[in-house]
Amino acid sequence: MYDTKIATIGWHVLDPRGYFAKGLDNMRLFGKGPVKDFTLYNNPDTRIAGQPGVNGVGSARGLALLHQLTMDGTLLSKEMIQKISEPLFPNEFDHSIGEILSKGYGFMYTRSPTGSWQIGHMGVGGQIVRFDPENDIVLCYLTNAFKAGSSEHVFTYNRLQKKVYDIIRNKKMTE
Repeated sequence: MYDTKIATIGWHVLDPRGYFAKGLDNMRLFGKGPVKDFTLYNNPDTRIAGQPGVNGVGSARGLALLHQLTMDGTLLSKEMIQKISEPLFPNEFDHSIGEILSKGYGFMYTRSPTGSWQIGHMGVGGQIVRFDPENDIVLCYLTNAFKAGSSEHVFTYNRLQKKVYDIIRNKKMTE
């Protein structure tokens, strides 16, 4: 029942010579004294730095709304949505977490259960937000606790995603 890929991800994340460890070492400069774990993200000194590429603070509703406004053409033009609708770098190995990922334009791309592209990003501890223009849906999963895994390897998110796409499939079949 557990995802065996989590062990591979853990090996890459915990490897002291790996890219992830090097990135974490660079982040240890924030705050008072050395940071030994992911409590860095809850450190007020880190949060005040306002890093745009990490440490977003918001609600699931707010993050989902931001992605909805991106997808529906309010924040990005229809031409730009078309441009980013497929990854620039499909199925390439990510050395920091040890997985094959599809990426581009600052997003991570994942195939949905219906085969459409989901565009979004994963976060530390199992946070995930994605929009799916083909199915006109935004999925946002935030949690107060760290999950063992990321992206496709977060069991709770996978169950929620499966149910949402089951509903979409059933709705299309009844139309």
